[in-house]
Amino acid sequence: MAFCSYCGKKLNEGAKFCPGCGRPVQEQTSDAAVENNVINQAVPQEQKFENGTQQTTQQGTYVPPAGSGFSSKTAQFTKMDDKTAEFDTKDISENKVYGVLSYLSFLVLVPIIAAPGSKFAKFHANQGLVLLIAEAAGVIIRFIISAVIGVIIRTIAFNLYNMYFLISVLNVFSVIINIIFTLLFIVLAVLSIIGIIDAAQGKARNLPFISKFKILK
Repeated sequence: MAFCSYCGKKLNEGAKFCPGCGRPVQEQTSDAAVENNVINQAVPQEQKFENGTQQTTQQGTYVPPAGSGFSSKTAQFTKMDDKTAEFDTKDISENKVYGVLSYLSFLVLVPIIAAPGSKFAKFHANQGLVLLIAEAAGVIIRFIISAVIGVIIRTIAFNLYNMYFLISVLNVFSVIINIIFTLLFIVLAVLSIIGIIDAAQGKARNLPFISKFKILK
């Protein structure tokens, strides 16, 4: 038994028009098909991506696979995994001070020498040592580049008085190098502060960028 989808009137078998509202029965059938199609499209479907993962999504809505895209890769590179649960609570409480000293430049040698058996102190000492090496390398490389540029500028200025354009380019390059290394030192300082706060709170979190380097075994 069929009824009109517009007015609810009973439709006679084989009728082409509704006796109540006069709308064509064929038009109602087409509208019903479209409505069913829309409902079917709204049902979540499984989509399989190249990496083998499947995700449930609405038809026509794209959900990128987990771990894809620049933002996901950046997040993986800068994430700070919390390893605190892997350390003994007594070790943490007894060696917080050594953890803090690990991020104070050459004082990183104190926990290395004074607390060689502490896994918590060694964790922070490793990160502090990596930061110290990175800072020292930055200072040395910056000094070498600045010295080379200075020698070139003095040589050109002494022998070739008409090379003002080249001298200007070298000066600009020197400024850019100084800015880059200044930003690098700021990043290292921020990482050191984060490490100090973590150690003081009894936490052991991998610092971004440097946690992949293991110097102390």
